[in-house]
Amino acid sequence: DLERLRATGLNTLKVPVPHFLLEQLPGEPYVGQEDMQAAFSRVVGWSLDLGFRLVIDLHTVPGSANGFDNGGRTGPPNFTQRNASGEMPNVDR
Repeated sequence: DLERLRATGLNTLKVPVPHFLLEQLPGEPYVGQEDMQAAFSRVVGWSLDLGFRLVIDLHTVPGSANGFDNGGRTGPPNFTQRNASGEMPNVDR
């Protein structure tokens, strides 16, 4: 598919990545981080080999921004939730 895209003249790809590709804290519900990292590395390698420029899109945030499963978790979003000390640990990540 990447070869067909490149053949059309496209030269830039946007690659959405979840925040948990880079970091997972204990107790977070994400699975398959190693598989995601390997798949990401393959896509980057293939794309660069074909001459694409890449835009890496941080597509989720810790704690979820919208509460839907496309953000990595369902339920009330807590990206900007403050802890007892008034800090926002998800923002600080």
